Amino acid sequence: MILYCDFNPKLIRKYKVDKINQGEENLIESNRFYASGYGIDMAVFSKKLFQDSKVLMLKGTAIGELIERDLRNLYIETESIKLKDDNIEKLIFQADDNKTIFTSKAPRITMEDKADIQEEFAKQIKGKKAVAISLIDHESLNDDLYESLIKICYKENVHVLVNPSKLEDIKDSKPYLLILDKKDALKDEKVNYTGDVPAFSKKLIDKGVGIVVVNSNRATVVSTKDKNYRVYLEKISDFKAYNKTLMLAGFAVGLDRDYNIETTIKLAMASSICENYMKFSQVQMSEIKKIMNEVKVEEM
Repeated sequence: MILYCDFNPKLIRKYKVDKINQGEENLIESNRFYASGYGIDMAVFSKKLFQDSKVLMLKGTAIGELIERDLRNLYIETESIKLKDDNIEKLIFQADDNKTIFTSKAPRITMEDKADIQEEFAKQIKGKKAVAISLIDHESLNDDLYESLIKICYKENVHVLVNPSKLEDIKDSKPYLLILDKKDALKDEKVNYTGDVPAFSKKLIDKGVGIVVVNSNRATVVSTKDKNYRVYLEKISDFKAYNKTLMLAGFAVGLDRDYNIETTIKLAMASSICENYMKFSQVQMSEIKKIMNEVKVEEM
């Protein structure tokens, strides 16, 4: 089982309206509400691939209950750290190409909450083969939480996969797998070629990182201790954008299922681009396999 972490879960209420007339009553054509957040999205996506997972999340009061209920209805297991404030609620009113969004404030995070996160995290990683932490998007948790959680996994010999917003977030910790954008990874080295990436990745691997994944518009480079792989799409015209969070989920699923490295890379790449073709919450494994067939993995 995979443990996904979500430190700022949200409840999304989405309304489709014919048009938005300010100051007037507007007719709602359809509506839906659902839980969202980096960890939650990974768990929902993994469920579509028949992968069991658990979400460790920060849970507020009324909105937190609705988020947990939504995940329960999707048969996704949760473990929560209770907060005094409620989670974020986001209202989206969609009228053709026009969109109006209202968002509530993020909950406050106390020093006690931070201690509870680390304590509960240490409990929940036991017996897990893979732990995935995407972006930590709560401003009160952007100091040293990434480093602390990675070090807990390293101490317990649990594989932790991360997708930080910037390399500095992990500091001197040693995740099993690290996903970065090329522009962030190489911004200080002023290089422009894919061939320069393995040299950069080797520095991190020599420090203890297991696998380094660097994305760019042209290709993705995956580096292990022994090999470097160039990963690209055969039908590049179909490609628009990566979703690194879903890429992280794809790597976690491949690791949990003991796929070989090339199959895991293909699954992760297919996961990262599936939203170019369909909503990730509606994807099927058969569709992911079709995309995997278009992913090319070449040793460099």
